[in-house]
Amino acid sequence: MREMIFKNMMSKDKRFNETLMADIFEHRGISHAFERRIIVKIIDILELRDNEHAKDLLYGELHQHHHPETYIVHRVDRSRGLEEQLCKVVGYQYIIAGTQLFIVKLSCCSRRVVRKASVA
Repeated sequence: MREMIFKNMMSKDKRFNETLMADIFEHRGISHAFERRIIVKIIDILELRDNEHAKDLLYGELHQHHHPETYIVHRVDRSRGLEEQLCKVVGYQYIIAGTQLFIVKLSCCSRRVVRKASVA
């Protein structure tokens, strides 16, 4: 058995988007699930007056949100026959379009779960 799921959800004002792709299958009594989730959220839209103003805003934002956050988790539960691996990265993008600066928060998450069938 194999199941593939794809979901794309967007808010009405188009400032928030979540995309999910999952692949679930079973092989030789072991269930595997792998999912990727990407969340994009426009935090703010700033009007730029000139290049110097844009430079000041970008330096201020980069100083405030300099490093991406990275989370890695690996759990093993032998009593339930479960193994889970999770990797999540959260960061920011700065996009200039015309006279506007878009501050965008990105969250990318990969999750893998392996579950052994219970023996009765």
